[in-house]
Amino acid sequence: MKGRCHASVIAGRARRRSGTGAFGAEGAAGNGHVKDWRRTVGMFTDDPGMKELFAEAIKLREADRRKARRGQRRKPPAAS
Repeated sequence: MKGRCHASVIAGRARRRSGTGAFGAEGAAGNGHVKDWRRTVGMFTDDPGMKELFAEAIKLREADRRKARRGQRRKPPAAS
């Protein structure tokens, strides 16, 4: 930001937030076509590669859970 005035920095931030910048509402190509994430829904349904990826992710998550549980100690029962 060195060499830029405060007003131009604020204007640049406003353009990015409003969607009028390089990757704003008109999309990355700038051709007026708005990209919508909903067009990807179902794209990878029943894809063997994605199923394998999810299976590996579940294995990693379970290993993390087992590791976390090993570190926990049970509190002794209250003496009342």
